[in-house]
Amino acid sequence: MNRSETRAGFTLIELLVVIAIIAILIGLLVPAVQGVLQASARMTCSTNLHNIGEAYHTYLDTKNNKPKAFKGEATWVATLLPFVDNNAQIFHCPSDDPNGNTATNTTTATVVTPADVAKVTVYNVSSDAPSDAHSIPLDTSNHRVRVIQGKVTDSTYTFGIEGGFNQDFNDLEIRIDVQPGGFSVTFLSDSSPWTWDAKDQNGKYLVQGFRQGTHSSSVTLGNTTTTTTTTTASSPISSYAVSSQAQFFDLNDDGARVLAVEYHMIVAKVFTSPKDNWGSSAAPRHRGSLNVLFLGGDVQTMTMAEIDPTVATIYVSRWRPTHPQPGT
Repeated sequence: MNRSETRAGFTLIELLVVIAIIAILIGLLVPAVQGVLQASARMTCSTNLHNIGEAYHTYLDTKNNKPKAFKGEATWVATLLPFVDNNAQIFHCPSDDPNGNTATNTTTATVVTPADVAKVTVYNVSSDAPSDAHSIPLDTSNHRVRVIQGKVTDSTYTFGIEGGFNQDFNDLEIRIDVQPGGFSVTFLSDSSPWTWDAKDQNGKYLVQGFRQGTHSSSVTLGNTTTTTTTTTASSPISSYAVSSQAQFFDLNDDGARVLAVEYHMIVAKVFTSPKDNWGSSAAPRHRGSLNVLFLGGDVQTMTMAEIDPTVATIYVSRWRPTHPQPGT
């Protein structure tokens, strides 16, 4: 007696149908998984900025809540790093490339410090008020004196002196050029409404009865020497940029201003001239959007158009300090 044997299995058509169904499911799942990963990266990035905001305010707590203590310069990451438990990953967006879009170069700054005995005292001889005497370059605390170009640690910088009350600091300009053994001082004025005298540390007149034009003199250090200190500053890699005018923000009035933003450079110099190229500098890593940290601590995901500083109204409302400094 013969028994016929049968073998169960898929036909070729059934196998192709199964493969097609699996391919469709994969096609549906992959975008969903990618969407979840991108959303997770965006949330991590947002959390990073939130932590940076908390670190910023914690840092200011150690500086008597003075925003001017936190400057918008390349060392800002290193400044805040100790306040995030030295976790450098907080400054890196997961959607950025593995090495970060923004690698900061180590920079060397030469700090030239004139000796204490090298100074110029400027007098507004149109007034007898004691506050109208200013010591240059060491005493910049007077409310009528402001550095209007460069900074005191540069080899060349310019002071503006206010003789009246409108606080435009253009009544007299004094340029300091640091040189070996002293510095040269140049007095400049288009037409000052005030009359100025200036003496060196020995009481010798450098200029007398000055109101208009340009006058240069030299100040020596006597038996002392100018000390030059070279410091090297470097910052960890960052996917974010801080506002270049961070030190001019007001904690009470500028909560809605941008403190940090996803960027291709470590400082967003949208206030200076020439301005950054917003189109190439901004880093919309999250499906065309980017995360933005505001001074008040709020973090928002915004499109480039919503935060574009080249648009005047956005610049005023979102970027410019409420009380902008001259030249910003």
